[in-house]
Amino acid sequence: MQKEIAQFIPILLIFLFLSFFQCMKQFSYTSFGKLFAVLCILFYSYLDIYLGVFVCLSVIYYYQDDLTTNLLNNQEDESPKQSNKYIDDFKNTHCNENTLTFKGMEVKSEMSEHVFPQIHYLNERCNPCTSNCKFSIRESK
Repeated sequence: MQKEIAQFIPILLIFLFLSFFQCMKQFSYTSFGKLFAVLCILFYSYLDIYLGVFVCLSVIYYYQDDLTTNLLNNQEDESPKQSNKYIDDFKNTHCNENTLTFKGMEVKSEMSEHVFPQIHYLNERCNPCTSNCKFSIRESK
């Protein structure tokens, strides 16, 4: 019975990730998702130590892999109003009379990507506080 369950879990997980990628990705970063990953590691370790090590390494790779994170963050936003909301919030928080500021200090355009890693310029680097600067805000985890 345990071997059948051990064979069924990967099939079910692959199906769910292919069918409901965003939901599964978001679920995997919740407490229950991480608990499920730990329980899978323990279950497969109980069956075979080498299989448990393989599952453990797979889980570590999954949580460290930037590919799935980038796929989730770089998908086209279905509602432009939502992305404009993030840009407006950013400008209200960090712009003071067309000057980009962080903790009360002026931030030069060259340093803006280092100080604000969530900024992604669509063309070349510019002052995000001006109206002609085209940029987007990447949501952080």
